[in-house]
Amino acid sequence: MPVRLGQPGRSTDERQEQSGDMDQQLEGILILQDLDLMIAEAADRRAASRLAQLGFHVDRLDRLRAARTQATDRLSPETLRLYERLSRRYSHRVVAVQSETCLGCFVTQPTGFSCEGNSSLHTCQSCGRILFW
Repeated sequence: MPVRLGQPGRSTDERQEQSGDMDQQLEGILILQDLDLMIAEAADRRAASRLAQLGFHVDRLDRLRAARTQATDRLSPETLRLYERLSRRYSHRVVAVQSETCLGCFVTQPTGFSCEGNSSLHTCQSCGRILFW
């Protein structure tokens, strides 16, 4: 079995499985972030009235909160802790990277920093937000 340098004793299948787990965690926190933004908008009376004028109904806040609970149940405790810590500081806790630049704080990430070998979630070294490519 081939073993990748920097990850001694781990087979390709093990790395792919862990990478798949990280993809699921990243997808889960993206869903959680979207739900949190929708809940915040629905709870804001001015935003809710503006949405109602546009034809969107935001009277189902309980359903959004239930969906949020389901989303948090699918995350690992470490991922959820990181997300909740970031939520105290930022409205957008998960941001994209474009041209090696964090789109949350616009700081260029180190050259060797990439999404390859996604064995863990990556955070910006400047603002601490969770990054995705």
